[in-house]
Amino acid sequence: MALADTITTDDADGTDVVYSLTGRALNESARRAAGDTNSEPKLLVVKHQTQGKGNATVDRHLVQFSKTFIDDQSIPRTGLVNVTIVQPRTSEFTEQVMLDMTSEAISLLSGRGFSATTGLTSTSVILGLLKSET
Repeated sequence: MALADTITTDDADGTDVVYSLTGRALNESARRAAGDTNSEPKLLVVKHQTQGKGNATVDRHLVQFSKTFIDDQSIPRTGLVNVTIVQPRTSEFTEQVMLDMTSEAISLLSGRGFSATTGLTSTSVILGLLKSET
């Protein structure tokens, strides 16, 4: 099953960002934000990969957001936010375990505060990460 061709997300202040499908390949899709430019695109990429053999097999799922800006030297610079979920193919790693860990990561990054209408209600954890706080 594929994700929808058009995906709407919320940015930090709760503004809708609409991504439309630009390409789909085996286990991968790419979407582009409405209103961006060719020289400064805002992209959403989803990829899936299986690695390993036998009991060491894992499924890797990547969601990647990127934004490119042209700097004052006319050099394109790209910022990325990746979310990678790695699920070993063992009975212990149920969908519920993976949902719980994903929820915990979202809770941490959002400072336990996010609203679809107002966006992030706390930015302290993300800002701390950007300052290399551990």
